[in-house]
Amino acid sequence: MMSRHATRQADVVEIDDPAEAFEVFDTVCRRELGIEGREFLRRWDAGRYSGTDVDDVEGLAEVVAALSFAR
Repeated sequence: MMSRHATRQADVVEIDDPAEAFEVFDTVCRRELGIEGREFLRRWDAGRYSGTDVDDVEGLAEVVAALSFAR
């Protein structure tokens, strides 16, 4: 179940269900990089983004920020 806790600066999202959390991550990957979450993780684990400044690839910073939803 997802719950939201509003703060002054940002909303905090807590997701208890791992499948739902991965779905959030997958949505971010598709929106920002145009690839599925599992494909991003495969590339990430293979070192495809090693040494890459996340700000140099459009959408990568957002996906990296969402990694905690996947793992």
